Amino acid sequence: MKIHPVKGDRRVVVDSISLVDRLGPCINYLRAVGPLSPECCRGVSSLNRAAETTSDRQTACRCLKSANRRIPGLNQGAASSLPGKCNVNIGYPISPSVDCSKVK
Repeated sequence: MKIHPVKGDRRVVVDSISLVDRLGPCINYLRAVGPLSPECCRGVSSLNRAAETTSDRQTACRCLKSANRRIPGLNQGAASSLPGKCNVNIGYPISPSVDCSKVK
């Protein structure tokens, strides 16, 4: 997992690489070819905890939106339901149409 600390700051910067690392265990579920695993939900929870600031949450949103379009065979229903199935409230829908600039 790649986490990028900001020099002189203890917060974590969320980026597309760390998102992919954290949500890698979710790919089969997101393609509707496998069950939702505990590892997947741990990744969703970890990503949510790392996105402490509005900027972090907007970056995570943009990464999720981009991944949503690039994952071959992605089941949009599975993507949309993923946070709720993991009992995590990320504050915005995982959708190719979400406006990430409005994420607070």
